[in-house]
Amino acid sequence: MIGTTVAPDSEILGVLAGDLVHLLAELMDNATKFSAPSEEVHVYVEDLHNGAVITIEDGAAGGEGGAAGGGHGGSGSSAKRRLRKR
Repeated sequence: MIGTTVAPDSEILGVLAGDLVHLLAELMDNATKFSAPSEEVHVYVEDLHNGAVITIEDGAAGGEGGAAGGGHGGSGSSAKRRLRKR
């Protein structure tokens, strides 16, 4: 199950939408694939002054390098990406 919390005023540039959707789909797919069925995946979007932070948290059980580093981190790992406003 994936739960989301989104900043109400978040926007992305149309030119970035395709790549961002692809990135998020891959990260959420990995988070759900490597978490136990009973574990929830949480996605948070925090609006900042000059961008946004997207955090994906899961309950994965192992791996090296963390989700953001190409591997998959241990219990409760998270991937964070900062997007800048232009």
